[in-house]
This record gives sequence, C-alpha cells and structure tokens, in this order.
Amino acid sequence: MKIFRLTPINPDGPEWKLSRWNKPVLIRAEDEGDARRHVSLRIEGFKEVSNPFKPWSNSAYVAVTEDVSGVFSAEGGLEVLSPDPDSV
Repeated sequence: MKIFRLTPINPDGPEWKLSRWNKPVLIRAEDEGDARRHVSLRIEGFKEVSNPFKPWSNSAYVAVTEDVSGVFSAEGGLEVLSPDPDSV
C-alpha cells in the first residue's frame, strides 16, 4: 500500500458546493484509482443531494500525489487516514 494526498485544485469552484469536504485528504490505498474511489465513497457517501460533479473521482478537480512524509504507515488496509470521514 501507499499513502496518497488528494488535494482539491480549486476548492472554491462550483464542483465543491455540494461536497461535505474540500480540503486535502490522506488515504492508504493500492493505487490512485482506489484512492479516488474510496475517498469519494467515504467523504461523499450517500447524501440526500447527489453532487453531479463527483469531484473526488475526477482528475480535473483533484490532484493526487504520493505522500512521503512518513506521518502515516503504508502498512494496513484501504483507509482514509485524515480527516476522519465520520467527522466531516
């Protein structure tokens, strides 16, 4: 597994108006695709109002880089590490 940082490119853009979170997210995942899908599911979830932009899954709205800070371990399963998705 790797640690990825997903960062909104334009957090004030219209694609983020219906999102619960528009700040960087750290996630442990196998690859970028898994990272995007899991963050989209965990952060957006199943809301009453669906966001048609699906920003976390879209490379036009979110930049993905591998995080090498060492703050979080790459050992373990697929997981959003920061923020706690249950608190956003």
